[in-house]
Amino acid sequence: CVSKDVHQAGSFVSDEVMRFDFTFERKLTSEEIDKVEKMVNDEIAKKIVCTTEVMDIEDAKKTGAMALFSEKYDEKVRVVSFGDFSKEFCAGTHVSNTSDILLFKIVSEEAISSGVRRITAYTGQKAYDYIKEKEEMLMDIAKLVNVKSDKEIVSKLNSLNNEKANLLNTIKVLEGKVVSSSIKALKDSLEIVNSYNFYSLTVESFSHEQVVDLAKSVSNDENSIVLIFNLKEGK
Repeated sequence: CVSKDVHQAGSFVSDEVMRFDFTFERKLTSEEIDKVEKMVNDEIAKKIVCTTEVMDIEDAKKTGAMALFSEKYDEKVRVVSFGDFSKEFCAGTHVSNTSDILLFKIVSEEAISSGVRRITAYTGQKAYDYIKEKEEMLMDIAKLVNVKSDKEIVSKLNSLNNEKANLLNTIKVLEGKVVSSSIKALKDSLEIVNSYNFYSLTVESFSHEQVVDLAKSVSNDENSIVLIFNLKEGK
């Protein structure tokens, strides 16, 4: 479904890269991007021949040719068409047939200003190289997570995330036991020094929050002095 509020707001086209700016109020979904990509590649595969015709601007408008509202045109305009799929006022193209494009791959979709978004895409050899690079990256990831195929990566990552969550829970339980044991050791260290309750303890690799909680467990009056050494990363 194309909204009447969607208009071209700028573009750049070379033989390998294109940018297309358009008015739209939200980010495109991955499904919408896939749909645009498939639509363009389907037209490329049809091998549609480019046709051009110079005509009066009023006659050109009657054909339904697309024009940019920000552009100024002469009385005579050049209309470039690729079958019924594309027809617009245009100075020229890089191809004489859609098959010359070979391949179309969208690589990014982003906001460039309020209400204006930009699609960047690669074509031809650059699009192929981009896809090949992504394939090689997936194979490298597959090796890192020790699976035979890139199709197994997501399942393996989900498994690793579950293992990580279980390990974090185990660590949290063990840390709780260490803190509880340290609280007991700190209380057992009590000495009376010049009428003060003096507590001292050495711990290792405690977080700042754990040290504070440990100190608070015994510093319940103004008559207490608590000294905690936290050995961490050699300091």
